[in-house]
Amino acid sequence: MKTKLCVCFLFLSMLFSIWSCDSDTDAVGPGDETGDPNPAPATNPVITSITATPDTVEWQESSNILCVAESPVGQDLSVGWAFSGGGSLLSGIGNNALAATFSATSCADEAVIICRVSDEEGRVTQDSVRIVVLNIPHEDNQPIIESVGSDKDTLVVNDIATITCEATDSDNDILGYAFGASGTGFTITPTDNANVIQWSASSPGTYQITCTVTDECLNEAVGSIFLSVN
Repeated sequence: MKTKLCVCFLFLSMLFSIWSCDSDTDAVGPGDETGDPNPAPATNPVITSITATPDTVEWQESSNILCVAESPVGQDLSVGWAFSGGGSLLSGIGNNALAATFSATSCADEAVIICRVSDEEGRVTQDSVRIVVLNIPHEDNQPIIESVGSDKDTLVVNDIATITCEATDSDNDILGYAFGASGTGFTITPTDNANVIQWSASSPGTYQITCTVTDECLNEAVGSIFLSVN
């Protein structure tokens, strides 16, 4: 009888031991999901804050942007900036890559500024801040080029043509004019009128002369004319 009891007790002890091992394997400790009580720290860059001062500006005013970031593992960080909604952004203010200045030069009523930070191993984190623009003077309508014309249709080498770009804007904006041409060996000479230039070429060929018109909201319209030089 004693022998049978000993065998039975030994058998039950073995079953309990196997069950205990399985339970320990499946258990998750207070650390990470693998049960490691000392999980590895996060390694992605961290943006602790991004602020715009002020976050509401008048049209054509500016806001200073500051992006505060760090690497939990002490790596050097690279910073990239982007924005949507119109305006202009100047980064690297005061030799600080994490500082930027936004100017509300377009007629969009808001802008979203994005700070994108990456570390030496290419891990990336980004965050953004919104800026509201007030007192936009008018609707955001595009200028219209009525015509681009020349006082000469055909020129000889080094002959001078007067090019005129006529444009209108329904918002009565002050318009800016920029001229260019295809090919090489040509000369553009400004005149007293922003929409008029003198143009000549030192080589024969067919040239496309382009006029780009920009309004106060940075909207653009482009027109062109072709001239033959013999």
